[in-house]
Amino acid sequence: MGVNKFTNLEYCNVNGRSLVLDIYVPQLAGEKPPLVIYLHGGEWEIGSNNGYEEVYSVSRPLIENGYAVAIIDYRLYNEAEFPAQIEDCKAAVRWLRANGDNYGFNPEKIGVWGRSIGGHLASLLGTAGDFRGFDVGEYLEYSSKVQAVCDFYGMRDLLEITEANPINYISLEVPPFLMVHGEADIEVPLLQSELLYNALKKFTNQVELYILEGEGHGFDIINQEFHQDVYKQVIDFFNNYLR
Repeated sequence: MGVNKFTNLEYCNVNGRSLVLDIYVPQLAGEKPPLVIYLHGGEWEIGSNNGYEEVYSVSRPLIENGYAVAIIDYRLYNEAEFPAQIEDCKAAVRWLRANGDNYGFNPEKIGVWGRSIGGHLASLLGTAGDFRGFDVGEYLEYSSKVQAVCDFYGMRDLLEITEANPINYISLEVPPFLMVHGEADIEVPLLQSELLYNALKKFTNQVELYILEGEGHGFDIINQEFHQDVYKQVIDFFNNYLR
Protein backbone atom coordinates (compact mmCIF):
# COMPACT_ATOMS: atom_id res chain seq x y z
CA MET A 1 0.00 0.00 0.00
CA GLY A 2 1.37 3.40 -0.96
CA VAL A 3 1.33 6.25 1.55
CA ASN A 4 1.27 9.97 0.82
CA LYS A 5 3.35 11.91 3.36
CA PHE A 6 2.97 15.59 4.16
CA THR A 7 5.36 16.93 6.80
CA ASN A 8 5.88 20.12 8.79
CA LEU A 9 2.54 21.64 7.83
CA GLU A 10 1.81 24.73 9.89
CA TYR A 11 -1.66 24.52 11.42
CA CYS A 12 -1.38 27.72 13.46
CA ASN A 13 1.07 30.38 14.52
CA VAL A 14 0.99 31.77 18.05
CA ASN A 15 2.99 34.96 18.57
CA GLY A 16 5.56 33.83 16.05
CA ARG A 17 5.65 30.22 17.27
CA SER A 18 4.90 27.91 14.36
CA LEU A 19 2.94 24.80 15.33
CA VAL A 20 3.16 21.99 12.82
CA LEU A 21 1.78 18.56 12.07
CA ASP A 22 2.57 15.63 9.80
CA ILE A 23 -0.05 13.72 7.82
CA TYR A 24 0.23 10.17 6.46
CA VAL A 25 -2.52 9.10 4.06
CA PRO A 26 -2.73 5.54 2.72
CA GLN A 27 -3.55 5.34 -0.98
CA LEU A 28 -6.91 3.58 -1.10
CA ALA A 29 -8.74 3.14 -4.39
CA GLY A 30 -11.95 5.17 -4.47
CA GLU A 31 -12.00 5.93 -0.76
CA LYS A 32 -11.02 8.79 1.51
CA PRO A 33 -9.86 7.17 4.74
CA PRO A 34 -10.92 8.37 8.18
CA LEU A 35 -8.29 10.26 10.16
CA VAL A 36 -6.79 9.54 13.56
CA ILE A 37 -4.90 12.38 15.27
CA TYR A 38 -2.07 11.23 17.51
CA LEU A 39 -1.03 13.26 20.59
CA HIS A 40 2.41 12.38 21.99
CA GLY A 41 3.20 11.92 25.68
CA GLY A 42 5.94 13.57 27.73
CA GLU A 43 4.57 14.75 31.10
CA TRP A 44 3.86 18.29 29.78
CA GLU A 45 7.60 19.06 29.49
CA ILE A 46 9.11 16.87 26.75
CA GLY A 47 8.07 15.22 23.48
CA SER A 48 7.26 16.31 19.93
CA ASN A 49 5.50 15.18 16.80
CA ASN A 50 8.69 13.54 15.45
CA GLY A 51 9.69 11.15 18.24
CA TYR A 52 10.40 8.20 15.94
CA GLU A 53 9.74 5.16 18.16
CA GLU A 54 6.54 6.51 19.65
CA VAL A 55 5.19 7.84 16.37
CA TYR A 56 6.09 4.71 14.39
CA SER A 57 4.45 2.36 16.88
CA VAL A 58 1.19 4.27 16.57
CA SER A 59 1.10 5.21 12.90
CA ARG A 60 2.10 1.82 11.50
CA PRO A 61 -0.92 -0.25 12.67
CA LEU A 62 -3.33 2.56 11.80
CA ILE A 63 -1.99 3.07 8.26
CA GLU A 64 -1.85 -0.68 7.65
CA ASN A 65 -5.54 -0.81 8.53
CA GLY A 66 -6.52 1.99 6.17
CA TYR A 67 -6.42 5.07 8.41
CA ALA A 68 -4.85 8.41 7.70
CA VAL A 69 -2.75 9.65 10.63
CA ALA A 70 -1.97 13.19 11.73
CA ILE A 71 0.75 13.67 14.34
CA ILE A 72 0.71 17.12 15.87
CA ASP A 73 3.09 19.30 17.81
CA TYR A 74 1.65 21.37 20.65
CA ARG A 75 3.12 23.82 23.13
CA LEU A 76 4.58 22.20 26.24
CA TYR A 77 3.91 23.47 29.74
CA ASN A 78 7.39 24.99 30.14
CA GLU A 79 6.58 27.14 27.12
CA ALA A 80 2.96 28.09 27.79
CA GLU A 81 0.63 27.38 30.68
CA PHE A 82 -2.70 25.62 30.36
CA PRO A 83 -5.03 26.02 28.44
CA ALA A 84 -2.49 26.57 25.64
CA GLN A 85 -2.14 22.81 25.10
CA ILE A 86 -5.83 22.08 24.51
CA GLU A 87 -6.18 25.30 22.49
CA ASP A 88 -3.44 23.96 20.19
CA CYS A 89 -5.10 20.55 19.90
CA LYS A 90 -8.44 22.11 19.04
CA ALA A 91 -6.78 24.40 16.49
CA ALA A 92 -5.25 21.32 14.86
CA VAL A 93 -8.63 19.58 14.64
CA ARG A 94 -10.20 22.64 13.03
CA TRP A 95 -7.33 22.99 10.53
CA LEU A 96 -7.48 19.31 9.63
CA ARG A 97 -11.25 19.45 9.17
CA ALA A 98 -10.90 22.50 6.94
CA ASN A 99 -8.16 20.89 4.83
CA GLY A 100 -9.17 17.24 4.73
CA ASP A 101 -10.25 17.28 1.11
CA ASN A 102 -6.91 18.82 0.09
CA TYR A 103 -4.93 15.97 1.65
CA GLY A 104 -7.18 13.07 0.76
CA PHE A 105 -8.81 12.01 4.05
CA ASN A 106 -12.39 12.21 5.28
CA PRO A 107 -12.75 15.39 7.38
CA GLU A 108 -16.05 14.19 8.86
CA LYS A 109 -14.50 11.11 10.45
CA ILE A 110 -11.81 12.19 12.91
CA GLY A 111 -10.66 10.25 15.94
CA VAL A 112 -7.89 10.97 18.43
CA TRP A 113 -5.37 8.73 20.19
CA GLY A 114 -3.09 9.95 22.97
CA ARG A 115 -0.59 8.49 25.41
CA SER A 116 0.11 9.77 28.95
CA ILE A 117 -0.34 13.56 28.87
CA GLY A 118 -1.38 13.08 25.25
CA GLY A 119 -4.05 10.73 26.57
CA HIS A 120 -5.22 13.44 28.93
CA LEU A 121 -5.47 15.92 26.05
CA ALA A 122 -7.28 13.34 23.90
CA SER A 123 -9.85 12.88 26.67
CA LEU A 124 -10.23 16.62 27.03
CA LEU A 125 -10.76 16.95 23.27
CA GLY A 126 -13.50 14.36 23.61
CA THR A 127 -15.36 15.78 26.58
CA ALA A 128 -14.86 19.49 25.76
CA GLY A 129 -15.82 19.22 22.12
CA ASP A 130 -18.75 21.57 22.63
CA PHE A 131 -16.87 23.91 24.97
CA ARG A 132 -15.98 26.91 22.82
CA GLY A 133 -13.79 28.52 25.48
CA PHE A 134 -10.81 26.51 24.23
CA ASP A 135 -11.43 27.43 20.58
CA VAL A 136 -9.20 30.37 19.72
CA GLY A 137 -7.38 31.43 16.57
CA GLU A 138 -8.33 30.62 12.98
CA TYR A 139 -10.86 28.33 11.28
CA LEU A 140 -13.41 28.97 14.01
CA GLU A 141 -16.20 28.23 11.54
CA TYR A 142 -15.12 24.57 11.71
CA SER A 143 -15.91 22.18 14.55
CA SER A 144 -13.18 20.95 16.88
CA LYS A 145 -15.23 17.92 17.93
CA VAL A 146 -13.83 14.43 17.41
CA GLN A 147 -15.85 11.29 16.74
CA ALA A 148 -13.86 8.78 18.84
CA VAL A 149 -11.26 8.94 21.64
CA CYS A 150 -8.58 6.39 22.49
CA ASP A 151 -6.72 7.24 25.68
CA PHE A 152 -3.66 5.35 26.94
CA TYR A 153 -3.02 5.95 30.68
CA GLY A 154 -3.94 9.63 30.63
CA MET A 155 -3.89 11.91 33.66
CA ARG A 156 -7.28 12.93 35.13
CA ASP A 157 -7.47 14.45 38.60
CA LEU A 158 -5.55 17.68 38.13
CA LEU A 159 -6.10 19.35 41.48
CA GLU A 160 -3.85 22.30 40.69
CA ILE A 161 -5.56 22.99 37.34
CA THR A 162 -9.20 21.94 37.80
CA GLU A 163 -10.02 23.65 34.51
CA ALA A 164 -8.00 20.90 32.81
CA ASN A 165 -10.01 17.98 34.22
CA PRO A 166 -11.91 16.21 31.38
CA ILE A 167 -14.64 15.14 33.81
CA ASN A 168 -15.78 18.75 34.17
CA TYR A 169 -16.94 18.90 30.53
CA ILE A 170 -18.79 15.61 30.06
CA SER A 171 -22.19 15.92 28.40
CA LEU A 172 -24.65 13.80 26.44
CA GLU A 173 -22.70 14.73 23.29
CA VAL A 174 -19.54 12.92 24.41
CA PRO A 175 -18.05 10.63 21.72
CA PRO A 176 -17.19 6.94 22.25
CA PHE A 177 -14.15 6.33 24.49
CA LEU A 178 -11.63 3.52 24.78
CA MET A 179 -9.25 3.79 27.73
CA VAL A 180 -6.27 1.47 28.26
CA HIS A 181 -4.35 1.50 31.54
CA GLY A 182 -1.76 -0.66 33.28
CA GLU A 183 -2.93 -2.01 36.63
CA ALA A 184 0.53 -1.44 38.18
CA ASP A 185 1.01 2.13 36.86
CA ILE A 186 2.59 4.20 39.66
CA GLU A 187 3.09 7.39 37.61
CA VAL A 188 -0.58 7.76 36.71
CA PRO A 189 -2.52 5.37 38.97
CA LEU A 190 -5.30 3.26 37.45
CA LEU A 191 -7.77 5.11 39.67
CA GLN A 192 -7.41 8.10 37.36
CA SER A 193 -8.93 6.19 34.44
CA GLU A 194 -11.52 4.55 36.68
CA LEU A 195 -12.77 7.98 37.78
CA LEU A 196 -13.20 9.13 34.18
CA TYR A 197 -14.76 5.82 33.17
CA ASN A 198 -17.35 6.02 35.95
CA ALA A 199 -18.15 9.64 35.09
CA LEU A 200 -18.57 8.83 31.38
CA LYS A 201 -20.82 5.84 32.13
CA LYS A 202 -23.40 8.24 33.55
CA PHE A 203 -23.82 9.75 30.08
CA THR A 204 -23.01 6.99 27.57
CA ASN A 205 -22.65 3.24 27.16
CA GLN A 206 -20.01 3.74 24.46
CA VAL A 207 -17.08 3.67 26.85
CA GLU A 208 -14.65 0.88 27.69
CA LEU A 209 -11.78 0.60 30.16
CA TYR A 210 -9.22 -2.06 29.23
CA ILE A 211 -6.98 -2.92 32.21
CA LEU A 212 -3.63 -4.66 31.71
CA GLU A 213 -2.76 -6.72 34.76
CA GLY A 214 0.76 -6.20 36.10
CA GLU A 215 1.66 -3.50 33.58
CA GLY A 216 3.01 -0.06 34.46
CA HIS A 217 3.25 3.29 32.70
CA GLY A 218 4.43 3.16 29.09
CA PHE A 219 3.74 -0.56 28.67
CA ASP A 220 3.14 -0.23 24.93
CA ILE A 221 6.44 1.53 24.30
CA ILE A 222 8.48 -0.94 26.35
CA ASN A 223 7.00 -4.14 24.92
CA GLN A 224 5.13 -3.41 21.71
CA GLU A 225 5.20 -6.93 20.28
CA PHE A 226 3.77 -8.46 23.44
CA HIS A 227 0.83 -6.11 23.29
CA GLN A 228 -0.37 -6.68 19.75
CA ASP A 229 -3.71 -7.61 21.31
CA VAL A 230 -3.91 -4.05 22.66
CA TYR A 231 -3.35 -2.57 19.22
CA LYS A 232 -6.03 -4.86 17.81
CA GLN A 233 -8.38 -3.51 20.46
CA VAL A 234 -7.61 0.03 19.29
CA ILE A 235 -8.14 -0.80 15.61
CA ASP A 236 -11.41 -2.57 16.38
CA PHE A 237 -12.56 0.47 18.35
CA PHE A 238 -11.84 2.92 15.55
CA ASN A 239 -13.40 0.54 13.02
CA ASN A 240 -16.61 0.56 15.06
CA TYR A 241 -16.90 4.33 15.28
CA LEU A 242 -15.05 5.84 12.31
CA ARG A 243 -15.98 3.41 9.54
